[in-house]
Amino acid sequence: MEDVRRIYLITHAQKLEGSPGSWKADPGMTEDGKRAVARLRPRLERELEDKPPAAIYAGTGRRQWEVAEALGFTVEQILFSAILGEAATAVNTDLPRKQVLLGHGLVIEWEQYLSIKHCSKPVREAILEMPDRTVICSGRPVLVRLGLQLEKCRSGALYQIGCSYTEVSSISLLCDSAQLPTDEGAKV
Repeated sequence: MEDVRRIYLITHAQKLEGSPGSWKADPGMTEDGKRAVARLRPRLERELEDKPPAAIYAGTGRRQWEVAEALGFTVEQILFSAILGEAATAVNTDLPRKQVLLGHGLVIEWEQYLSIKHCSKPVREAILEMPDRTVICSGRPVLVRLGLQLEKCRSGALYQIGCSYTEVSSISLLCDSAQLPTDEGAKV
C-alpha cells in the first residue's frame, strides 16, 4: 500500500461583482474575501506542522494569486499553472442560464465553457505528481475537476486532498473561513 500524501487546496473567497455591461474580466477578491482567506493561514500552518510547504502552486488568474498573497506567499515561491485556475469567472445574470466571463472580456454560455470537462484528467495527473505537504491556491473549479459537485464546494475554504501516486483517495473540507472569528490571522 502506497503512502497517502496530503495536498492542501485553498479556494478563493468572495470576488468583486459587476452587473451586465460593467463586468470586469478576471475580477479579484473583495477586501472581505482577502481577509477571509487570510483567516485560514493559522489552520494551514497547523496542518503543515509549522514547516514550510514542500511546494506552492497557483492558477494564473487574479483570484488565485490573491489567495497566495493573502496567505503570505511571494511570487518567487509559487509555481503557476492554468489548469489550477484561469482568468475566467462565472457571472450572475438575470437570465435563467449560467454564463462565463473569459479573461479577455467575452461572455459565453456555460455550455460553451469546456475547461472543467477538458482539464479534469490533467488536474488529477498534476496533483498525483505533487509532493506531500503541497499547497494549491485556487478556486472551486479544481475541486469540481476532481469530482466534487459544485454545490458542495466552499469558497474561502481549506481542503485536504489525500492521494497516492496513482489515485486521489479523499477530499476533505478542513476549515471554512465563514466559520472562523473575523479577526483570526486576517492581516492582508
